[in-house]
Amino acid sequence: MSKALRYFLLLAAVIYFVFFFIFTFHHAENAPFIDDYDGLFDFLIAYLSADTLERKLHFLVRQHNEHRIAFARLITLIYYYIADGINLKYLIMISSLNLLILWGIMAKVMYSIRRDLLALIPLVFLLFHFQHYANIFWAECSLQNLSVACMGVASIWMSVQPGRAHRLAALVLAIATTFSSGSGMSIWFVLCLVFILSFQWKSLL
Repeated sequence: MSKALRYFLLLAAVIYFVFFFIFTFHHAENAPFIDDYDGLFDFLIAYLSADTLERKLHFLVRQHNEHRIAFARLITLIYYYIADGINLKYLIMISSLNLLILWGIMAKVMYSIRRDLLALIPLVFLLFHFQHYANIFWAECSLQNLSVACMGVASIWMSVQPGRAHRLAALVLAIATTFSSGSGMSIWFVLCLVFILSFQWKSLL
């Protein structure tokens, strides 16, 4: 492949990457939709009204349909204290960073297999697209689904890195994954398989 074509493909990937975030920011709305009401706003009202730490923790991890969405609520709460209010548009943009972290982990793995920047280009188009538009433009859905995917992948990646610190980080991320969405509980099955296949028997105890 010629040098000019390589540079063109890399530039196209960068332009598309920037376009994705500009388009998302331009079209994201600060308007609640369905689960935003009971999943985020109702939680925030209940949490701020609670008079004990036990009650506050209860509202943080309280069941939301078939899910525990403590991580999404925690991000919402932190944003509330920082900005002194809630703007769903900015929560959507914060959640979009999960895709960036996902790309970073996958790109690192891909580059370790094939040290060629062109190998990273397909990841841009596979992750940063609008086919799963609800996960992009719906705040509660985005905070829940993108976070559980990001932390789940990060947990698995940490679990295969050498050293106890990485395994501890994998455990912390797995706990966060569990309380991000109903599907987050499956991370424990995956981690058990990872430890078994890598013969890390002591890590299972």
